[in-house]
Amino acid sequence: MRTQAYFQSLTAEVEALKDRVRYLIEDAHWQTDGEWKESVIRQVLRRHLPQSVSVSRGFVITATATSRQIDVLIVDSSKPVLFRDGDLVFVTPDAVLGVIEVKSRATPRIVAEAAAKLADTMLLVRLHPNTRAFAGLFAFEQGDGGSQAYLSAIAGASPRWENRLDFVCIGPSRFIRYWQLNPDLWSVRKRSPDRLHPSRG
Repeated sequence: MRTQAYFQSLTAEVEALKDRVRYLIEDAHWQTDGEWKESVIRQVLRRHLPQSVSVSRGFVITATATSRQIDVLIVDSSKPVLFRDGDLVFVTPDAVLGVIEVKSRATPRIVAEAAAKLADTMLLVRLHPNTRAFAGLFAFEQGDGGSQAYLSAIAGASPRWENRLDFVCIGPSRFIRYWQLNPDLWSVRKRSPDRLHPSRG
């Protein structure tokens, strides 16, 4: 199986779809263009996620608060929903598997604003508690800024474990992931346990 070529073809598919609406309406209505881009991500996820989950947009509702609108809301299909109409759903925190914010373009400022929005949503979800849910940000294009600028923006907007951002995908070639443990140290530990524990006999 040519795994790398397969995933490259998915990237090319998303790239081909993302500007399709803009070609027709140009800059006449940016909101419609943004909604189309969110729809592209939902379509791709639906084709690859199991039938045990549903992919929509919507809101998370608790007894005391309501989230902002979520661009991509991944929900456990075995859980009941409060309201569903077409692509729009309202769910309780226990039903959430993941939330994704979609942006046309990323800069450190845009990433910080999106991460702050996701942080508020994830506090509602994870303090329910629902610790299995993830939060992600997907941007079709990369703007200015290096990796450190994006990392600083994310850390500043979601500094707590409960409202962390689990991954950020920026353009076709930049992926940032949150690691609870340092993966470099973990790989060393698995290869040679005694290197990290010299006191062992």
